[in-house]
Amino acid sequence: MQKFCFLCGKKTDKLIEGYCTDCYKKEKESLKIPEKFSFTVCSKCKRFKINNKWKWKEIMNLVREKADLKSDVRLSLEKYNNTNYIFVADSGKGRKYEIRVHLNRIMCPDCTRRHGGYYEAILQVRGDEELIDEKVIDFIENKFLELEKSDKRAFFRVKETKGGLDFYIGSKAAANKVSKLLKMRFGADIKKSFKLYGKKEGRNVYRNVISARI
Repeated sequence: MQKFCFLCGKKTDKLIEGYCTDCYKKEKESLKIPEKFSFTVCSKCKRFKINNKWKWKEIMNLVREKADLKSDVRLSLEKYNNTNYIFVADSGKGRKYEIRVHLNRIMCPDCTRRHGGYYEAILQVRGDEELIDEKVIDFIENKFLELEKSDKRAFFRVKETKGGLDFYIGSKAAANKVSKLLKMRFGADIKKSFKLYGKKEGRNVYRNVISARI
């Protein structure tokens, strides 16, 4: 009994999932959808490692790019857990393809530094207690949070100390920027020094110590 290919209408004795042999081959070759692949993602900040760079991106967009799906191919998420996702690509011609994605969860270098207590600079904020108020503290913290959007090492932690506060910052550049802003906004007296931290590849490594007296 002859059958009809639902795509081209050709009569044939054999159909493959509703396609004649020629249409099935063309459809499969045109989509070129891989059955499975994997991504590396940071378990803390949720950024993906793409071409050796850590970037924020929607997993649906990553799958589309990795599978090189055409714009008319619909993609949907069927199942997922912490490390495994199952997507379905629908060509709209009665053909659906399952794509399995595995996530390798690790900590990116920035998050490793952040959660490991790493810092490159100390911003020592000193002055009379009434001068170092919530307005000053909020200003400093907000500036670091703004800088962290472009400098992932601009994370910080705060420690109360005699006469003021110490901010331990992961980025020397961010510490320098905030100290300049403190001078502009509050007239802070800024002094800088360096403290030997250790050695790296035979060279001395220093941490910046910035004193901001308000």
